[in-house]
Amino acid sequence: MPKVEPFEKYASQYEGWFERNRFVYESELRAIREQLPESGEGIEIGVGSGRFAAPLGIKLGSEKSYQQHKKKSVFYRIATFYTVDELVSNLKKAGFKNFNFTQTIFHNLGDIKDIEPIKKGYGEGSFVVIRAIK
Repeated sequence: MPKVEPFEKYASQYEGWFERNRFVYESELRAIREQLPESGEGIEIGVGSGRFAAPLGIKLGSEKSYQQHKKKSVFYRIATFYTVDELVSNLKKAGFKNFNFTQTIFHNLGDIKDIEPIKKGYGEGSFVVIRAIK
């Protein structure tokens, strides 16, 4: 059963965060776009309200989010969190292969005053996009 109730109940609060942090949002959107297949087919893990999936044409998603905000946030307190390595392991078990990673958000969110760079790999940035093929 999807855990979407907080996103429905507090939609304006959730969306407002992205409006106030537009450089973070644009950085993350670009990182996703970098890995998106030309067909536009994909699954967004951490879909939330669909704010990323909708402009990118992604029709399928599930919710994962930021572990460090779990207890403080109405959006994260009911979520289950996984590391990138745990996600890769689970995706491999489900038959995915040919992994490719993109990362962004290299500063504290409050310090971001421009669009962040996009780098290949993971481990430095706090926003990671995983591309895999099944």
